[in-house]
Amino acid sequence: MKIFIIDSKGNYSKIEISETAEVAELKEKVKKTNEIKSDNIELIFNGMILEDNYILSELDIVEGSTINYLGTFFAGKQVIILLF
Repeated sequence: MKIFIIDSKGNYSKIEISETAEVAELKEKVKKTNEIKSDNIELIFNGMILEDNYILSELDIVEGSTINYLGTFFAGKQVIILLF
């Protein structure tokens, strides 16, 4: 499935990932796509910080979901907020 990323400047990119992938794999793809060097990124979806072992489909992350990459730092970590 394709998940779209919008950065804080409004630039779009997309990630191809399986709905059965874990959050950890999504984090790696987001880091690679956005050239993020930090290993300490957090993903937030519906107000919940996602843990690496969650499966995307279990979190209702589906084809066409949009991820807003804000480039914000929270407690020394980059925060990525998932919206649908």
